[in-house]
Amino acid sequence: MATELHDYGPLLIASRLRKLSEAFYAGADEIYRAHGVDLPSRCFPILFLLRDRGRLGISEIAISLGQTHPAVSQMSRKLLAHDVIQEWGDPMDERRRLLGLSRRGAQLMKRLTPVWTAIAAAAQQLDAAHPVLASLTSIDQALAVTDFATRIRFHLEKD
Repeated sequence: MATELHDYGPLLIASRLRKLSEAFYAGADEIYRAHGVDLPSRCFPILFLLRDRGRLGISEIAISLGQTHPAVSQMSRKLLAHDVIQEWGDPMDERRRLLGLSRRGAQLMKRLTPVWTAIAAAAQQLDAAHPVLASLTSIDQALAVTDFATRIRFHLEKD
């Protein structure tokens, strides 16, 4: 009888990936708190995008991150409340708001560089012992071509 997630093999792959994801987030969150940062690590993909690409709309952020508009909107409200991003009107479309790093957000991004170096080193160390990063990229690309539901339907119709 199966008792652990890994005992179910590929059947529970999403649950297993979520468990790993949660472990990575929890570890990073602990380090961020130890460095005086009261933001969850889930916020940082948005901050990285804004740092690297400048002001963006929520839809652009959602597409770039592969997340839903409501999820990015919710996270951006949290970032606005922490004063690490700001909103600007879009000069091309007055109905649209653009997000960008605030002065405080830019300072935070500079201050956390050593933390990200350590996070990357820990992830690279894990990947060297248990290669997964290249596989994740391949799976992400494969699912962009043929989504998981289509793959499941293929096997259901085959039988």
